[in-house]
Amino acid sequence: MKARFCFGLALGFTGLVGALALVIGHGSVLAINGFSDNQELPLPLTAPIANSGASFIVRGLEPSVRVDQQGTVYVSSIRGVPGGVDLHRYYAAADGQPGMGGAYPFKYEGQPDNCGIFNAQQGGCANNHLDPFGLGLGGGDVDIAVNYPSRGVPNLALVSLTLAPGITGTHSTDQGNTFSTPNPVVALIPGDDRQWIDGINALNLYLNYHDAPTFNIEVQRSNDGGETYLNGFAEAIDPQTFPAAGGVPASNSANVAGQIKVDRSSCPSRGNLYQIFVAPDSANENLSGGALRSVYVGVSTDVKVGLPVFTFTDFKVFPGPAGAQNQGAENLFPALAVDDFGFVYAVWSDNSNILFSSSSDQGTTWTTPIQL
Repeated sequence: MKARFCFGLALGFTGLVGALALVIGHGSVLAINGFSDNQELPLPLTAPIANSGASFIVRGLEPSVRVDQQGTVYVSSIRGVPGGVDLHRYYAAADGQPGMGGAYPFKYEGQPDNCGIFNAQQGGCANNHLDPFGLGLGGGDVDIAVNYPSRGVPNLALVSLTLAPGITGTHSTDQGNTFSTPNPVVALIPGDDRQWIDGINALNLYLNYHDAPTFNIEVQRSNDGGETYLNGFAEAIDPQTFPAAGGVPASNSANVAGQIKVDRSSCPSRGNLYQIFVAPDSANENLSGGALRSVYVGVSTDVKVGLPVFTFTDFKVFPGPAGAQNQGAENLFPALAVDDFGFVYAVWSDNSNILFSSSSDQGTTWTTPIQL
């Protein structure tokens, strides 16, 4: 995400943060409005490059958080390619009760997408299958998802982006203590961007990503907990919507995709798959470089049949205002959620406001957006 701050505002915040740090100490920020204290999750400070004498500074960027049905909390972050990704885990029965201010004693679980440049010979890395180059099989983007088994420890899936060859997938069946051997080619189409995943049942997961040649939103299903995603395939932008949202030719405005979501309710809609994205409102706007002003949701209901190929039908949630006053909706990823009644909710930004809409008929029609 991009943001601009004037120098004076940034300087003022810097002074405020510094003052707070002197008052409350390193690694926490005072609780606000009933939340626990903010806490810093530890990472190695540097990542030595094998046999070079040089090191990279370790960064923890673009964090993701998921909570499974046993209350286990997982937090992942990226270092950037080829640094790989990092994972922290909190499970009360194993990691202890919250500390002062409600802070969780997270356990650092290493780099599930491989050792990264912080290699075994120069400091060690937890939870990995080493490659001969000491490079992480990802680090560009990360997403995690949990499954929902009827009993036992929920599966944890993780995907990490390298762009080329594509997306690395791995999963854990013991709450992040160990992971399967990273699979660097879980995406069927090489050259990918911004993947998301979501889970249902004990081992089923759905992966979405952009393919570079067309910028369609590719969707793949896993039936083995995220070790592979070969059980089903679809494209979330249907043929009717593609002229307004696709990336052919490459000069098109194309689209920005949000998280993919699966209906886990007990209703007849259980198993439906939903994909939110923002794009121009028409083919002409797309061809002419128009703003990504309109919000769409792709809906798949035949995905529940379990066939190797399933389909999406796209519905327009809201057409943003046309003309120079429109700023587009792409600066923040649009978000989607499905509740226990099978109702679907969409939230997005028009670069000035946050807007909300809902659907009670499986994404077919949407309420008039309200400003939050």
